[in-house]
Amino acid sequence: MPDEALQRSLSLRQQVYERLRTDLRTGEYEPSQRLTEIGIADTLGVSRTPVREALGMLSHDGLLLQLPKGGFRVPEIQVEDLNDIFELRYLLEPYAAGLAARNAYHDGVSGIHAAIQSEKRNLTDHKYMNFIKASDNFRRRLFEMAGNKRLLTAIFQVEAQVQSNRTEIRDDWSNRTAIIAEQERILEAVCVRNAENAARAMRAHLTTIKNMLMTGVQHQADSSPSA
Repeated sequence: MPDEALQRSLSLRQQVYERLRTDLRTGEYEPSQRLTEIGIADTLGVSRTPVREALGMLSHDGLLLQLPKGGFRVPEIQVEDLNDIFELRYLLEPYAAGLAARNAYHDGVSGIHAAIQSEKRNLTDHKYMNFIKASDNFRRRLFEMAGNKRLLTAIFQVEAQVQSNRTEIRDDWSNRTAIIAEQERILEAVCVRNAENAARAMRAHLTTIKNMLMTGVQHQADSSPSA
């Protein structure tokens, strides 16, 4: 009986974590917005314990910052933060794309292709969560094919640092079009197992994403009351 209760608790914690993570990524919570256990527990209709645990997990992932006097807030990404984050992404992701090209197999390539087709179907969808899910699927399929679980974990931990800012580049169909075109170039290199071209295409893709995010951060700074 205790084991069953523990399992239910862990399952609920994971459900709360996934719900909050999705909400953060789709812009449900604004940068610098404060989140509390009580408020989220009331909103989701659950007890405070799984909420507290989920908030701790999100803080560990870098999606939330814990406040000294209690509660959490959505981090507000600055230019310096983006530079630091992308310095790591430039090290990890082109390397992983190259490994994926070397290890390419049919099911993995088919999964990447299917993710891109899903992105295209959601190109002009105002409910951009479907596009984000498809884009995430592209990345996961690609990096899983690299065959290094620790590398995969490191990539997504670093990327999580900018999750709350991603909607600024995903809710514009012209940005989505650019993203898809670059992903197709990565896929082309993977299909012929050209590791060098896959790494180069991934690096170019990261530069595009970084520039889009920089534009969003600058827009936030210009529109802030203190600007």
